[in-house]
Amino acid sequence: MGSYLEAPEKELELEGKCELLGMFGFFIQFVLGIVCFSVLVIKRQLESPKRSLIIWLLDVSKQGISALLLHFFNLFFSVVVSSENEDQCVWYLNNVLLDGSIGIIFQWIFVRCLEILARKLKIDALTSGCYYSYEQNEFSENTIDYSIWASQMGIWCLISTISKTLIYIILNIWIDFFNKFGAEILSKFKDNPKLELIFVMIVVPFCISCLQYWITDNFLKESDESRIERLSRGKEPLVQIGPEYYDKKNTEKNNDINDNNNNV
Repeated sequence: MGSYLEAPEKELELEGKCELLGMFGFFIQFVLGIVCFSVLVIKRQLESPKRSLIIWLLDVSKQGISALLLHFFNLFFSVVVSSENEDQCVWYLNNVLLDGSIGIIFQWIFVRCLEILARKLKIDALTSGCYYSYEQNEFSENTIDYSIWASQMGIWCLISTISKTLIYIILNIWIDFFNKFGAEILSKFKDNPKLELIFVMIVVPFCISCLQYWITDNFLKESDESRIERLSRGKEPLVQIGPEYYDKKNTEKNNDINDNNNNV
């Protein structure tokens, strides 16, 4: 591993294949993370109603930490699990493609099932994106329960890990198919490992991750059903007053005046 970090270009020339480790690979992944994060910033500006900054940061932080976790999972599966005769980028490409398709479906199912369970059992930590307990009827930045956020963070990382494990199982069951599939896509880059690395770690992840972050944010944030249910526990909403209200008040006032005159 040390040789990749010290001289990645030399290794690429000697091996003639794509290698994920090295300063070049880490640098482009860092840039990619910043670009994908900017997509969530744009999404917040377009949403209505717009989440408060603190709530948005709590929601986004769950994706950020889990994305970092999954990145190392992908590298582990690509570098350690794949054999020496296989191209690491084929494994990484397959992981990214499945993460952005089947992985999202797995995660959505888990989150929605937990939310249904949360409503039935009134378990605070299971309602994704809601950082207030069921006993609260005041909702502001000062009443956010960060222990609920921490619990949801742990649950989301667990969901992401389970989803990644299921994807790994799928990859191993149909390993021959996915090896041929990935190799066919990357066949045009066989003579240029550096260009292959850019395609696998920038072009494909950028397209997949931007869409994946956008979709995941939609079900990680508090759902409309949860928000409506939560606000119904808050302060009594204002009631619009019509003409009949004043007619009733005038009638009551006149009756009081008449009663007082009769008593006199």
